Amino acid sequence: MKRAELSHPRVFDSREWAEGYYQRNKWNITRVGKDFAAMLNETERVAKPEARIMIRDLRRCLLAYVMKKFRTSHTLDEALEIIRKSDLRDGRPSIGPFWWDYMVGI
Repeated sequence: MKRAELSHPRVFDSREWAEGYYQRNKWNITRVGKDFAAMLNETERVAKPEARIMIRDLRRCLLAYVMKKFRTSHTLDEALEIIRKSDLRDGRPSIGPFWWDYMVGI
């Protein structure tokens, strides 16, 4: 599965489901692009100077053998490499039991 693929094909089949999905997730940016550094550059460009930005992704772990969404996630090292290539302000990475975060302005 490519990282850019959407894991919910119903988005394209059901307008009602897609609108509900948007309402539930309108404050989140889902990875659907191929150039993640460019996406981060655009996020930084449109954000206010005092904006707080939090990037969160699931950690790859043994659950990846069972759950597809864990196989598509970036590792923290992969994410930091992408972040270093972008214009995103310096932030603070942290790791939780099932996810990692990168927080800017927090």
